[in-house]
Amino acid sequence: MALVIAIGGKPKIFIHDADLSDNGKASTPTLSAETKDATTFADSGVKRKVGNKDISFRFEGLFDGASQKSHAALDDLRANQRIVSIYAEGDAAAKEGIVLSSAHAEQYALGISVGELEPVSASIVQDGVDGMPVVSLAARHTANITATENKAGVDNSGTSADGGTFTVHAFVFSASGGNARWQALLQESSDNGVGDPWVTIATINITAVGAQQATFAGTVEAWLRVRFVLDATSGTLQAHAGAERD
Repeated sequence: MALVIAIGGKPKIFIHDADLSDNGKASTPTLSAETKDATTFADSGVKRKVGNKDISFRFEGLFDGASQKSHAALDDLRANQRIVSIYAEGDAAAKEGIVLSSAHAEQYALGISVGELEPVSASIVQDGVDGMPVVSLAARHTANITATENKAGVDNSGTSADGGTFTVHAFVFSASGGNARWQALLQESSDNGVGDPWVTIATINITAVGAQQATFAGTVEAWLRVRFVLDATSGTLQAHAGAERD
């Protein structure tokens, strides 16, 4: 697994409600798999079923004390398990990445040079579940959207049989009136909606900034897209969506 994310390039790093792409880089990824069956070997160090994977990487960048920036995101990640998405080639539609569904931060360190730019670093770790390669369905909006919007379909080159996971990061959110929410709908089609209509297979209700996931089951058609729906009288949203097929 070769993944290096350089600051200043196109790569994207999303931690829960924060886009840290401008704060730092992700590097030195590691992927390991459990080789012993916990039900067979009487080994106190074995905690997971054989084949389960651990994923980790280092985040290195600059201190930013603002809300939803490096310090707030990493400090929160020390205490809470969060959804983390990394897109090595940017988050444009159809770009591939990795999602950690319950990651936490370890070895968080701050620089100590008073009055100078401060470095920050942390290990971000996903324990005990299979890795999740993800395809981007919508680049993050750099400006707020204020009405329902359909993103372009992404061709996954054929159907798949075992469902998957839908991930959404919301970075900016407001909604008032009606149900006071936005909805992210994962939709499928066999031909990009030309003859086969778009059908919703997973829904995430967005009521605050942050990341959420939903699973979908069964056979999935070749084309996927995300539809952001304003389920309110007025509102604003900046968000990113991706889907992983099992």
